[in-house]
Amino acid sequence: MDENRTEGNVTGVTVDIELSEAWKWSLIVILIILILVGTLGNFLTIYVIARYKELQTVTNAFIFNLAITDLCVSLFVDCFNVVGIADTGFFFRSPAVCEFVGSVCVTSCICSIMTMMLVSINRYYYVTNKPRHDELFTTRNLMILIMVLWLYSFSLFDLPLLIGWARHWYDYKTMGCTYDRTADFSFTLHLICVGIVIPVVVVVICYTRIYLFVRASNKRMAKHRQQSNMAPANKLKVDDLTLLRTLVIIGVVFFICWSQYVIVVLADFEDHWPMGVHMTALITAHSSSSTNCIILGVTNPKFREKYLLALKPGTGPASTAAPSCPGQHSVLRSRNSVRNATDHISMAMVDLQGTPENV
Repeated sequence: MDENRTEGNVTGVTVDIELSEAWKWSLIVILIILILVGTLGNFLTIYVIARYKELQTVTNAFIFNLAITDLCVSLFVDCFNVVGIADTGFFFRSPAVCEFVGSVCVTSCICSIMTMMLVSINRYYYVTNKPRHDELFTTRNLMILIMVLWLYSFSLFDLPLLIGWARHWYDYKTMGCTYDRTADFSFTLHLICVGIVIPVVVVVICYTRIYLFVRASNKRMAKHRQQSNMAPANKLKVDDLTLLRTLVIIGVVFFICWSQYVIVVLADFEDHWPMGVHMTALITAHSSSSTNCIILGVTNPKFREKYLLALKPGTGPASTAAPSCPGQHSVLRSRNSVRNATDHISMAMVDLQGTPENV
């Protein structure tokens, strides 16, 4: 049965043998919801960080990059997943498109994971060794780190697919273009261990050490308060703790979303498990790209405030645009002058009416 299905998949004749209309449209609706939420949320994240200086911090530079990687997944990769579900023969008629979608998928997903790892390292140094943090995470180093992230993600994980270690391929069980899971187990092991498992372990270690450090610091502060009325100087600010909580939640949700995919890909290398298991694993993994912005808005007051401000009519991107013609400046100045003159006249009339000797 598997051989017939694979052959039908390649020719595009019987690719939808086990894909009922109800299942197909359910998948399309789920993906469209993820696309809409992820696209709007990640665009908002990019906009508010670029627009408001108070959000332009070291950690938010990584969040900015994370939003770009998530946008690549939600707006580009997931859209082509919808195409693959709606037209199961599309990628076989357009192999170049499949190759490109696969490259974007692999590179952006790995870059997203690596960005999460760097965020945890950044928070670890910020909390435990602030001088070292300020020395390492300068503006220049940030730019270099972000460029290295993209180069690393492409050269170590997608370039091997282009030069023959494995290959990009249309996966009929996930209805999208990524890499051929069954082509070479050594590449699958490399992708999962180096690209996903090791970064996740680093994230867990960093946040665990932060937790232990903060707990020990709180104990020291409690003891210090008992011995002296002076507050210790190394106490974390409320905003720092709020951001740390937000990032920990993002890390936990990220781990939950990707762990299922890791288990399925490693355990079912020979591709015996049903389509529903693989499709659920992939959608769950990609859903992390649509949930990060929601977590930022729900758990972080600063981002929530800027999101709402950006969505409010008259305060979004369009409202910050410059006047369309040179004469518009003089028109605006004239209107302001008229308003000011009217205000002065009104105030003068009130003064005259309220003063008996002037009546």
